Amino acid sequence: MTDILFAAALSLGLFVIIKAAWGLLGPAITGFSRIGYHPQDEAETRANCYEMFPIPNLQFKNACFERGMDVQLRVRGNRLIKGKFMGANPKHNLVCILTPEAVVACEARGIEEMTEA
Repeated sequence: MTDILFAAALSLGLFVIIKAAWGLLGPAITGFSRIGYHPQDEAETRANCYEMFPIPNLQFKNACFERGMDVQLRVRGNRLIKGKFMGANPKHNLVCILTPEAVVACEARGIEEMTEA
C-alpha cells in the first residue's frame, strides 16, 4: 500500500515540475505573445505599438513590408496570424501585428512565412 502512495506522490510531483517548466518555457517555444485590447482603445493601442516597435519597414525573405500593411504570418507550430503590420523592434528581435482582437508580438526567428494578405 505504501508503494502505491509513494508512486502516486512521485507522479504528482513530476507532473507539477513539468507543468511549471512548461509555464516558463511555453511562450519561448511558441515564439509569440498575444495581448488583448478593446476596439475603442485602438488609437491608443496603435500609438503604443508605434512607440514600442519604432521600425516602420521590415525586409523578410526578399519582400518588404510597411507599417499598416495587411499581412499573414505562419509561425512555429504552424499557427497562422492575420492582421496589420505595426512595426519591428530590432533590439528585442520582435515584430508587432495588430489583429482585430489582440496585439501579437512575434520573435522574428520564429516566423516561417510572411506574406501580404
